Amino acid sequence: LGSNSPPTRRDGQSILCEVNKFDDMIDYISVLRPGFSQVIAVDENFRLFQRAWCVAELYAAFSLGLKQTIVLLSSSTLDKHQSELLQLRIEDMGSSNPADKAMILSKIDDREGFDNGLQRMIMDESGLLRSWRGDQDIIAYIGVVAKRSHHRDESQPSESQPDMV
Repeated sequence: LGSNSPPTRRDGQSILCEVNKFDDMIDYISVLRPGFSQVIAVDENFRLFQRAWCVAELYAAFSLGLKQTIVLLSSSTLDKHQSELLQLRIEDMGSSNPADKAMILSKIDDREGFDNGLQRMIMDESGLLRSWRGDQDIIAYIGVVAKRSHHRDESQPSESQPDMV
């Protein structure tokens, strides 16, 4: 259903449309559940970042200061798409329904400011990719520690085996 399909609200937006309710819902959830966080699962081709309503929802949560965690398939998929992330512009993104994209764009007074904020959300020191890389570093460190522990266990005689003199 489109963003202006009947029945409509007073502002002309469809009551049945899913897209036009996110701003209200994320505001409500952020007040109702202050510890609420958002998990962002990114597809292999990073299509998520090509969809206007997906990016607008991510940015709305970011603007409210909600904790966001990103899940990527691998660092190689990030490497493949990182240059695309640096070029993101809300006006270049698509939607299934042109009316939905028009509605999303109509809510953004300063599109250049939005695009800059989007870059901060993704790329900054505390942005989505930095936190993801941090998690990867922790996972890699845990792997190193586990590997060392395994090698140490293999090199030490077990308690059931007598020491050879």
